[in-house]
Amino acid sequence: MHGTDTVGVAYPNVESLWQSVAESLLPNGCSYWQSVEDTVEGVLGGYGHIANVDASASLALLRSVGVMGGVACDCGAGIGRVVKDVLLQVFDNVDLVEPDCRFVERARRDLAAAGVEDRVTFVCEPIQHFVPTPNRYACIWVQWVCGHLRDDAFISFLERCKLALCVGGVLCIKENNAPEKSGWVFDRSDFCLTRTDSMYRALFAQAGLTLVCRRKQTGFPKELLPVFTYVLQPSSHAPKSVPSDVQRSVPADYTLRLRSRLVSNRRSDNRRSGSIRGSAGARSTLRHCSGSNNG
Repeated sequence: MHGTDTVGVAYPNVESLWQSVAESLLPNGCSYWQSVEDTVEGVLGGYGHIANVDASASLALLRSVGVMGGVACDCGAGIGRVVKDVLLQVFDNVDLVEPDCRFVERARRDLAAAGVEDRVTFVCEPIQHFVPTPNRYACIWVQWVCGHLRDDAFISFLERCKLALCVGGVLCIKENNAPEKSGWVFDRSDFCLTRTDSMYRALFAQAGLTLVCRRKQTGFPKELLPVFTYVLQPSSHAPKSVPSDVQRSVPADYTLRLRSRLVSNRRSDNRRSGSIRGSAGARSTLRHCSGSNNG
């Protein structure tokens, strides 16, 4: 799948992008989020006025899916906007996972002011390192954060989320979609990748997840990219049939290239002792990135 970055450089596939930003992806992403104010306006990139429309649509989707009660998790939770306005409206308790400690403290203050702090567990950790408890969650919510993860890290994260869902639980991914024709877009300002729909579907399949439904966000300004929420379940738990609007297949060549690259990456990871997971310095840096912009 071809794509471009925001300075006009074209790439034949996403693998070539990852190679070009290998050393700068995390540091530059971290620097961006360190510069963002811990406000709704800040975490939504100057579009704070869409917060209510966004939360209302997410809440309606969860209610239509029929999941409620139990424990939910918001990964890349920012200042707790989705936790307060969406998840706590449906679930009994929420685990808030966010790498930027400034945002965690702002979330704690805001949720305390709303009188719901005692229903929230605060975890200051990057989602690359977050290992959720198996069978814990009725819902895991991930919004505007996946573009900060390389494909292999994203699949690893999805696989951990899959194991953390209780029977009947759902994983909800809410993200911008780039047009299939022009391909993915990599934003050089925040070092975030906007994937196409077919790219997401291929990654979900690689992680052993079935797409239950996909819903487009409405009511956003026209200048913004389309935003879709993917509702996923482990393939072994998901319904045997899915709505007709989510049955379009993904390009086989993308899936095959992805599978080949993942095998290669996993082999090379086994040979490296200085990986990100094993580096104390890298871990410290990562605490301030991984995308915090769901608010």
